[in-house]
Amino acid sequence: MAGVGIQPDLSDGPVVPGEAGDYPVGGPGMMALARYLPSGAPDDRRWIRDQERRRFIIPEDRDLKVGDEFPDQILITLKFAGFEPVEISRDLVSHFNQEQFPNPDQPPSIHVSYYFPLAPWTLDNENEAFYVKSHPLDHHHRNASGNRFAYDIFVRRWDGESWTELVEGGDDDANEDYLIWGRQVRSIGNGMVVECRRAYPDNAKPGEVDSSDANYLKIQYASSPFLVSDDEYVSFLHFQQGSIPEALCPLKCPVDNADCDVDTEGVIVHPVEVVLGQFLGLAGNSGHSSGAHLHIHLTTGAPNAGSYPLSFHDVIVAPDADTEGTPQLPAPESWHLVDERGIPHGVLLRPIL
Repeated sequence: MAGVGIQPDLSDGPVVPGEAGDYPVGGPGMMALARYLPSGAPDDRRWIRDQERRRFIIPEDRDLKVGDEFPDQILITLKFAGFEPVEISRDLVSHFNQEQFPNPDQPPSIHVSYYFPLAPWTLDNENEAFYVKSHPLDHHHRNASGNRFAYDIFVRRWDGESWTELVEGGDDDANEDYLIWGRQVRSIGNGMVVECRRAYPDNAKPGEVDSSDANYLKIQYASSPFLVSDDEYVSFLHFQQGSIPEALCPLKCPVDNADCDVDTEGVIVHPVEVVLGQFLGLAGNSGHSSGAHLHIHLTTGAPNAGSYPLSFHDVIVAPDADTEGTPQLPAPESWHLVDERGIPHGVLLRPIL
């Protein structure tokens, strides 16, 4: 389901036997492949074994827009070569994130979602808003399991006629031309930094990828004593070189030491604590990136589980154009509250808190 943390539960679905072979699973934009093979075949998790039940995240073939009602059911059609199609109807329920680590200096959280990673005060004026690209079916996030529910975050400003992601006078030729460049990123909850990289250089200019290695933080925000699949890790990518505090990323190469082996960065032996709202770094353009922005996605502790929905609270969103596609500065009544939900694709966003 694009942009809204909802997914079907197929645990009671039928097992459909068939001849050995490859069959596509899911809707447009989903690159998963289900393979059926008889009993006794090699143990390979890319295949569905005879009488085995497997769970897939199957996207719905449409995007929810701002103000849309959430559907309460999904109809899934399974097609296998040589067999009649099988239709399955399942109820949809909202996906909620797990309870986060408590902080004794803060009141207990009442949310099962996260704060937005950029604070309201990082917007310069009322003509600026964050612009969020999420995960529609034709987006490149859908083609990578770990990014399937990722968000790319930019800053846009209204110039009187249209929305632009560039500073006044910017010509898209330098990282500094982008409004998001250098905006402060904050922790979205209480957690522990478990992986990081801080010293890779930013790409020299937008549209050019000098290295696929982004400066990043991976923070564990939820931990379960029973199921690693209930652990939640949020990754923040493309930070400016050297902007992540050294205290958060002690395994690092100094920015001014060209002889340092940057591959020594990575997993932190002793996780570093962070608290809600703490400064994490500056939005940049390091790694596999088309231009300055912040990328954020959530994974669990289960191996090869891919990404899961990441929900936010206390943000308002609005479309950047009218129903005919003409750019507009949204009227106050056009903004909708998003609480304990995912962010729809292609919307303007302003945090409340």
